[in-house]
Amino acid sequence: MPAMKFKKPAAVVFDFDGTLADTTGLIVSCYQATYDYLGVDPPPAQQIAATIGLSLEAAFALLTNMTDEDAAAAARCYRTLFMEREINGSVLLKPFAGMPEVVAHCVAGGLPRAVGSSRGHDSLDPMLRSLGLFDSFDLVVDHSDAGVGKPDPAMLTVIADRLGVPRSDLLMIGDTTFDIEMGNNAGCRTIAVTWGNHDRKTLAEARPTHMVDTPEEIIALLNGAE
Repeated sequence: MPAMKFKKPAAVVFDFDGTLADTTGLIVSCYQATYDYLGVDPPPAQQIAATIGLSLEAAFALLTNMTDEDAAAAARCYRTLFMEREINGSVLLKPFAGMPEVVAHCVAGGLPRAVGSSRGHDSLDPMLRSLGLFDSFDLVVDHSDAGVGKPDPAMLTVIADRLGVPRSDLLMIGDTTFDIEMGNNAGCRTIAVTWGNHDRKTLAEARPTHMVDTPEEIIALLNGAE
């Protein structure tokens, strides 16, 4: 996709799972372990991956038609299993190639940067640190900071307010329709990335402002900003 000129954003917001970091296998395996612990047959891996970006509670409710109470209990179980894996060193995390360079490009250009993720701070912050990216962001926000998850725009409202910029001047970068719909609901521009959890056709249905296949295309877009 060729570089396109667009207005320079006041700040750039990055999703984490599937955008900055390749976590799909880890997340799916933790869902499967949770279902095994609960004695429930897990949905297909592809179906689980399609919910990444929602809060755990919303995802469990959607995947297996759980009540709110049961979904909350399943989410607590998931978090416990995930943290156990992180503590015993079985969590193998890596960024998508080229994404640290996108973040560094924003730093060099003086663009304020935030992470907006459905992942909780208890795992999000340590994972960003393990990637060496935590200190590259001015702000890290999870769904609990906003009180509601994606695609509600509340998370972007929190980010805009804390950074002191208009919400409509944010640029949201994400790999799922939940990210893009959140940006659309906030009235800001969006970049959909195709290397994450939702494919190009699915992402197109959410009507992102731009869609890219490589991190280098994000840099090209930012370089073309007026």
